[in-house]
Amino acid sequence: ALMDEILMLQDEISALQACFSEELQLDEDCLEADAGDQLALQSTLTVLGERMATIHMKASGKRQLLE
Repeated sequence: ALMDEILMLQDEISALQACFSEELQLDEDCLEADAGDQLALQSTLTVLGERMATIHMKASGKRQLLE
């Protein structure tokens, strides 16, 4: 149950990262892209990456405890 929730969260975060990456790429392709928006997207993407790494570490620890 716990592992299922963790895996579900990882999938959701991965999907959000993919979405933000696409938006960031679209913004970079747009000549009129606002630099502030790009920085906000990059910051959000970085935070999501850090959260995903934390969740992955916790999931690995929980998996070891369950084994």
